[in-house]
Amino acid sequence: MKVIIPVAGVGSRLRPHTLTVPKPLLTVAGAPMLDYILLEVERLNPDKVVFIIGHLGEQISEYVKRQFPDLPAEFRWQTDPEGLGQAVSLGLDAGEEEVLIILGDTLFETDLPKVVHGEYSSIGTQTVEDPRRFGVVVKTGLYVTDLVEKPEQPISKEVIVGIYWLRQGELLREVLTEMMVKNERVRGEFQLTTALHKMVERGTLLTTFEVPGWYDCGKVETLLETNRHFLQRRHKEGHSMPSHCVDTVLIPPVSIASTASVSGSVIGPYVTIGSGASVCNSVLKNCIVERGAKVSAMLMSASVIGPEAEVSGTFHQLNISELSEIKLVH
Repeated sequence: MKVIIPVAGVGSRLRPHTLTVPKPLLTVAGAPMLDYILLEVERLNPDKVVFIIGHLGEQISEYVKRQFPDLPAEFRWQTDPEGLGQAVSLGLDAGEEEVLIILGDTLFETDLPKVVHGEYSSIGTQTVEDPRRFGVVVKTGLYVTDLVEKPEQPISKEVIVGIYWLRQGELLREVLTEMMVKNERVRGEFQLTTALHKMVERGTLLTTFEVPGWYDCGKVETLLETNRHFLQRRHKEGHSMPSHCVDTVLIPPVSIASTASVSGSVIGPYVTIGSGASVCNSVLKNCIVERGAKVSAMLMSASVIGPEAEVSGTFHQLNISELSEIKLVH
């Protein structure tokens, strides 16, 4: 079995953080979001895991090789991004059999081993109130009969969440190749949804499986929401509270790296502090402080402080990158 993980996106809605760090390596509840995906992939014992990299791709390849040395990983470049369909095509080879595709910027909770041992090709879905931002599916009984990418008039509320288990990898490769030869685009890009629609037309029996836990990390607000969820999960699982903080009150759930320095502060709930970070004389809740950042004498909420950034005192003097956003709440 091959696993394809597209991680070439620029993460424009998370700028300025993604100007220097690829989106899949941003921290959620004490670990890069990519960790959560790869820990699930490892359970499947895949023959090969192909990462489609682009923006800051060297950081992803270096991280995977260092943190997951036993993973049979391969890295392929998407130098001119033209859609998810094109990205997936780069990971496919002639004679493909079973392929699992997982988008590298969305976290999920579902039973993947059960999915890959099922009889049919299947895609993860969830029912939402407003499906216009997603690819949607239409079913007759168990089987998908239609797939449409971001319909203006929703034909279904069941949307695709970014996990695809396909038993006919060679057919997918053929369909994607034909689409690119014929320049068949939707909204200017080669869509994986279009390829799946063509596979269904050619007789592929495609089912769906529910993904009850689906967590978006596409912008700061949803990144913080996802951080809250996974901190709560860690707390319920019985992870111990940090014991190395000095003169500090901890309000769970929190995640504080063992190499972080925290003193004279009130931390939590829902705070992640990364390795080598420093927080002193501050009150933080609902925040992510990335590795090496320094926070001093701050009252802060609903904030993300990037790697090696420094924040101190009150907002009288600022030194920030372009595309940063500051909200003063009174």
